[in-house]
Amino acid sequence: MWTRKKGIESLHETLGGKIIEGKWGNGPFLVLSYKTWHIVFDYFVVSTGKSAITYTRLRVALKNKSEFELKLSKEGVFSKIGKVLGSQDIEIGDESFDNDYIVKSNDELMASRILNHHEIKSRIDFHKSFHLDLIHKNQMGIKCEDGESGLSFMTTQVIKDGQSIKELVELFQTFLDVFIEFGITTSEAPETHLIKGNEDV
Repeated sequence: MWTRKKGIESLHETLGGKIIEGKWGNGPFLVLSYKTWHIVFDYFVVSTGKSAITYTRLRVALKNKSEFELKLSKEGVFSKIGKVLGSQDIEIGDESFDNDYIVKSNDELMASRILNHHEIKSRIDFHKSFHLDLIHKNQMGIKCEDGESGLSFMTTQVIKDGQSIKELVELFQTFLDVFIEFGITTSEAPETHLIKGNEDV
């Protein structure tokens, strides 16, 4: 029987990294180092009362003094309705991409530059539905330090396949490199900790 713990242990065997046990029902977490950042992977459970939803989640904290924000989601039935009703959505000039994704940002030009980057576009289209956010307010109840943000990926699909997770990690690595290229972040290590009670991550 698959469990979150067994899933993390299996991915650790495939991807390496470090396993950190969780507290208060959270975790375990798989932490993968990339340059000065810690990319944190876990299966995050949200209780809805009578049932629970398990999300596949990936997060990384980074410097972001300009407080650039980006929200990207794979388009579904409800987001299509939102488009018809006039919900604000940034289009990047790629018809196929614009038809499939909902994009929101506090800097339309920068969002378009990032999502038109060839390395980003070559890696991003492999999930049916997901939400990717770069926000500076908080990350799942964890407050980001001043001048820092959290980049997060979440989907209700429980992704167990090591190759798919590897592709997700590579997508995050690409975002970090592109953020440096466009001056959104620096290579300086962030001070925000994404795992409660752990001062190293």
